[in-house]
Amino acid sequence: MNTLPHFHSKRNAAGQGGPWLGIALVLVGLALFGLWLTPQRIDQDCALFLQQAELLLDGAIPYCDFADTNTPLIIYLDILPVVLARTFGVSAITTFDGLVIALLAVSGLEIYFLLRQRRLTLPEAGRGLVLLTWMALYFVVDWRGDAGQLEHLFVLLYIPYLFLRILRSRVDRSPSGLRSCWAFRRESARD
Repeated sequence: MNTLPHFHSKRNAAGQGGPWLGIALVLVGLALFGLWLTPQRIDQDCALFLQQAELLLDGAIPYCDFADTNTPLIIYLDILPVVLARTFGVSAITTFDGLVIALLAVSGLEIYFLLRQRRLTLPEAGRGLVLLTWMALYFVVDWRGDAGQLEHLFVLLYIPYLFLRILRSRVDRSPSGLRSCWAFRRESARD
């Protein structure tokens, strides 16, 4: 008699099984707890961009009243945490870090729900492992002091799109660029 739990039960088949979202929620809670312990910890580049966003909101003109070698997109992106901080009367640094953690949570949920699509044959444990790895990478980036950097924000926004693109390419079965080039080369070799 087999006394081990059956992992392919109706509960798991319906997509409700596995502790993965709960563990991911605990990781987000740990990140928020770290933010509560050290609310003013921020990378110097992120602090500069927040300061520039504050100057911009106060009427300063970029590249005239203050200088930076980056494009102004990051300054405009940092307006959101500054506006929220001014609205609620909290620190811009704490608001910025909280928004980065919220972006991590949204990005992780997007990846998890993209991987739960029925056409993907990845088991629930594999989906959970991808989610937990993605969420745990935040702590590596945060430990290095790079959380909230422009590159970090780009990766948080881009990776769910990358997963979506991979899933669509598996379903569409349309030739990828490399396969198209190979087919064109074979056709031109025949001529």
